[in-house]
Amino acid sequence: MAKSYTFNLYRRYAALLPEPYEKMDITVMADRFIEAKNKGDEYNKNIYIAGLMLRFWFAVKNYEEKSPNLGLETDDFAAWLYEAIEYACNYEAWHHGKAKNAQQAINQAIETIRLQHYALENMDKRKANYGTVSLDAPVSDDSDVVIGDRFEDDASKEEFENFQSKEMVQNTVQTLLDDNKMVEAIILDTIACQDVYKDNKRIVDGTDEDGNPCKFTRHSYSFWPFKCIQFLSNLPEDYAQYFYDKYEVSAPALVTVIDKLRKANNQKLYKYLDLSLKTAQRYVRV
Repeated sequence: MAKSYTFNLYRRYAALLPEPYEKMDITVMADRFIEAKNKGDEYNKNIYIAGLMLRFWFAVKNYEEKSPNLGLETDDFAAWLYEAIEYACNYEAWHHGKAKNAQQAINQAIETIRLQHYALENMDKRKANYGTVSLDAPVSDDSDVVIGDRFEDDASKEEFENFQSKEMVQNTVQTLLDDNKMVEAIILDTIACQDVYKDNKRIVDGTDEDGNPCKFTRHSYSFWPFKCIQFLSNLPEDYAQYFYDKYEVSAPALVTVIDKLRKANNQKLYKYLDLSLKTAQRYVRV
């Protein structure tokens, strides 16, 4: 595996650590990263995350080997690793008796993040993987109206694909609700429909329309667990109405669960998130 731009960038930051990253204790680096993050100390935050990224860089290769058909590049999988380390450091399992040390916690998070992206990838499947539905298919068994009639005459392929993707998410969440898995349903709806993603911008080399060398910004988006947890802990005042209008659900039960999520601490919310994404693998069918 060729070393990426991201790898070399982390090496430059890690060179600023008080000792070589290969020799530093992983738990010490994780604790110092957490401390710097809480204090808004960007310098120490950057150097300690760099050391952690390099110590766990093997996970990038593992991600590539386990997900060969996603069309992602090395730096995209590096973003997954960053998510995993940040996820573990937000949860701090080694401080709560849930892991022996930061190394164990991060290794567990590495697999959790892979499963999250697996679930998200399935939830975001478009027309080709959703089924054999076409624009000529009726909207219901007893209707003469076809799906194509739901769009303007010049409906784009993207509009149709977005329609199907939303339909799949709606069906998956409703199935969870029907099975009395309301926490999981709310979390999956949040992942699918709320702004809980990170824009991983990077500058890459390319050529312009005349064939001349140039640089341009490439955007790739990845699920950001931290932002998801922030949303869940501060659900909007009108969230119950939004969810009730969208799904068939008991209003009293919905209000109770929303209150439960708002009152849960971050540790509990990360646990709910773990459970929800593991559950999604059983419910999402493409």
